[in-house]
Amino acid sequence: MYDLVLNMSKNIHVIYIPGLGDEKPRGQKLALNLFKLIGIKSNYFAIGWKDLGTYQIRVEELDELITKIYKTHSVHLFAASAGASAAINSYARNLDKISSVSLVCGKIQNIGKIHQDYYNKNPNFKASVGMLEESLDKLNGKSRARILSIRPQKDPVVPPKDTIIEGAYNLQSFTIGHTPTIAHYLTIGLPRIIWWIKKNSK
Repeated sequence: MYDLVLNMSKNIHVIYIPGLGDEKPRGQKLALNLFKLIGIKSNYFAIGWKDLGTYQIRVEELDELITKIYKTHSVHLFAASAGASAAINSYARNLDKISSVSLVCGKIQNIGKIHQDYYNKNPNFKASVGMLEESLDKLNGKSRARILSIRPQKDPVVPPKDTIIEGAYNLQSFTIGHTPTIAHYLTIGLPRIIWWIKKNSK
C-alpha cells in the first residue's frame, strides 16, 4: 500500500506560500518535509512581504519556478493567510499549469477593511492584494472548483467569512484561531491538503 501511495505521489510538486512574517519561517519550512514522506516534492516560496517594491520581481520568479516544475510534475499551490492573495494571483496567471490551490485562513474578501498598518509594514502585501480582484475575475467555474479554502471556527486575524470564494470548495475546520489552524494543516491536518492535491492531480 505504501508503494502505491509513493507511485501516486512521485509526479506531484507543491509550492508553499506563507503569510506575513515569511522572513522567519519558524516551523513552516520544516513542516513541508512531511510531504517527502509520501514522495511529494515541495518548495517554500517566500514573497518577502516586508520588502519594498520587489513584488513584481517575486511574481516573475514564481512564474519561472512554476513553468520549470510543470515540465515534469503536476504543480499545486498551498498558501496560508496573506499568502492566499499571491497564490490566487499566480493561479490566474498560470491556469494551464497549476492543478490545484489549497488555502488556509486566506484573506480574500473585504480587502478594503485591511488596516493600513499591515500595508505600511508589508508593502508587498499591498501590491499583492491590489491584484486580487482582477485575478478572481479571471477564474471561471471550472478553475474555481480546483480551489480548496479552509477556514476555522473563529479567527481574530482573518474573519472566517473573508476566506470564502464563490465556486470553490470552502471547508470549515473544527479548529479555532489563526496560527493554530495554519499549524494544524501543516502537520496532523496535512492529509486533508494531500487529499485535495491528489484529487486534482493531472
